[in-house]
Amino acid sequence: MLSGLAMGYYMEGGATRRLHDEIIVPARARGYGQVWLLGASLGGLGALMYDSQWPGTIDGMVLMAPYLGDKPLLDQIAAAGGLAQWNPGPLPAKVDGHNFQRELWRHLKTWSEDPSRADNVWLAYGDRDYLRDSMPSLTPLLPASHVLVRRGSHNWTVWTPASAEILAAINARHTHLAP
Repeated sequence: MLSGLAMGYYMEGGATRRLHDEIIVPARARGYGQVWLLGASLGGLGALMYDSQWPGTIDGMVLMAPYLGDKPLLDQIAAAGGLAQWNPGPLPAKVDGHNFQRELWRHLKTWSEDPSRADNVWLAYGDRDYLRDSMPSLTPLLPASHVLVRRGSHNWTVWTPASAEILAAINARHTHLAP
């Protein structure tokens, strides 16, 4: 199934609700044994935000150069000594266009506290991707073998072969683990 969540849904705070109601719940109702989210750029942000609001309802994520927030927030996390030391401040009453980036990183901070949360998360991006400078904030949270950096920029010529490689690795891993 595909979703086409545009920026407006993120800014209104309704993106993850739509993903849940229109994609995840129907997939589970149809009997899908596993539900993974694969998101590129803004779609990667959506997958991460979905996981923050409904933790444990998906089986894994494949993130293709996800948008992880603006530079000032990433700089603030780095200045704190990394995600484990960063203090996101008080919880907001509502996640919206003004605070969703901070709330995304609040969620990712839970991964640093429980590394098993990232066992089924994969990341791929191009070595010339315009978002590549934000990836070092995320990569320490993931198993090293789950991070693929390939030649190229922010586009499907990088993501398509990387996603095929990741999906093959996931399939081999799950086939190996099956009884």
